[in-house]
Amino acid sequence: MTPEVESYIKAHKHFAPRQIYQNLLQMMDNSQFERTELHTITRQQVYNVWRSINITEWTRDAANDYKSAQLLLAEQDGYRLIDGLQEPGVSLAFLTPCFTHRSKYSLAKMTEVFIDSIFRTNKHGYELYCVLTEYDLVSLPLSYLLLDTRGIQEEGKRGSRLAAWLTALRREGLRLHVVHTDKDFAEVTAASIAFKRDNSDYNHHLCLWHSLRAIDQYLTGKVKDKGSDTIASARNSLQMSALPKYLHFLLDETCWILSKGQTKQSSPAQASVLRAMVKRHLLRHTLLPKVAFDNADTQQTLFYETYEEIHASSIKELLSYRKSINLQVAAGREKPSIYKDFVHVWRKCAEAVDQTTTDKRDGFYFTDKDKWVCSCPAFVVNSRYLCKHLVSYYSSPHPDGNGRYIVQPPPSFTADLFQEHLPLIRFSDSDLTVPVTINSDIEFSVSVEDDTGPSGYAQELASFELSLSENPEVTEDNDEESLGLLRIVHWLTGDQCENNPTMQRDIRGSIRNP
Repeated sequence: MTPEVESYIKAHKHFAPRQIYQNLLQMMDNSQFERTELHTITRQQVYNVWRSINITEWTRDAANDYKSAQLLLAEQDGYRLIDGLQEPGVSLAFLTPCFTHRSKYSLAKMTEVFIDSIFRTNKHGYELYCVLTEYDLVSLPLSYLLLDTRGIQEEGKRGSRLAAWLTALRREGLRLHVVHTDKDFAEVTAASIAFKRDNSDYNHHLCLWHSLRAIDQYLTGKVKDKGSDTIASARNSLQMSALPKYLHFLLDETCWILSKGQTKQSSPAQASVLRAMVKRHLLRHTLLPKVAFDNADTQQTLFYETYEEIHASSIKELLSYRKSINLQVAAGREKPSIYKDFVHVWRKCAEAVDQTTTDKRDGFYFTDKDKWVCSCPAFVVNSRYLCKHLVSYYSSPHPDGNGRYIVQPPPSFTADLFQEHLPLIRFSDSDLTVPVTINSDIEFSVSVEDDTGPSGYAQELASFELSLSENPEVTEDNDEESLGLLRIVHWLTGDQCENNPTMQRDIRGSIRNP
């Protein structure tokens, strides 16, 4: 880097390194830098020079970054370190002038705060937490906490320090009515410990963006259920001792919630309705009147609700809508999304049925029509319990002898179509009786909605990152990879493996018993 460039950076040292770098790129044709090939300068080079020039402005102890930060804060007017949270290498908390200058900023007006955090803020890997408030329509930072608990072996190491930090703010005179956080339970719990005690006006609000993001992840299946743990948690929550009085109406819905409330039957359209409903609930406030809908009873006056009434009515609306979906499914007017994916996979499997499929079904794979299982790789990874070998049981050669097969349409939806025991798919007597020729123009007349598109199935299939031999969408012509996989399985389970006890033990330990 030439002296001209270094001189320019020094003259503009109060600019951000990124801005200096962009300015230099725009000055390539400037005569001042005619001897410098600016296009070869990197952003890292600019930052290194900028840092070397400015480092003396914030460094107070070159050998100890932690002590240097403490000394720098002590020099600044209005900044004050918080006792009890000065742990070298673990925590550093301090107050800002917006909190300490009481003559300029009144704590009485600071009744609502926002707690947020960011990670990987510096080379030491500290988490950075901040408490902000809105003061006369301006956001003010009240306090910061730098925290790194990675090297501490104790229970509640992060939550206890967050609680100590917020409790220190309360001791300094901060009395809050509302605290906003994301869905981090450590922050939620710490705020409750610090500000809820002896404060009947305390309320905790979750960030709208984080809340809607979490709801969307559950509706779209990006967050996996915890199975029985989720149900057990719900059962414990639906007890009179665990519910506030205004939610005791849920006790009458316990059986339905535990039996059917866990099923995933939301179509994309239904998920959109639920997201919009949750957003509307989160935006309700005690200072805002209750919305009057066209189909509701006429309101004679503006009607306001308490937080408890808002919470209760929101849960009732969500529960009512969720139950209406189940009623539509039970009545046959609405099919669950799992069945729509099942129909799509059935169609794809039907298109792949040929003579090779039936030959391998009968002579290579272990396929059981009555139990509805198959040993092919595609079936094992398919969450809809389908493969073309099983579907081929309901096919017959085309009478024209053109090599194509006629495959019957998929079974109609019933409540017990999908089972958690053998057979995995339960067909009714009225299903699979009329064969239909499969081609690209066929439309099955099995009372399936037109929105049985491939999006849900395709996304799930893509998430598996399957090989060609495992993918149910790929035909088996010259499928050497599949044959090789099966040869390995046969070797592992055959006599050749008996002479290797170590391999047997490792294999048995990694494969769950059926």
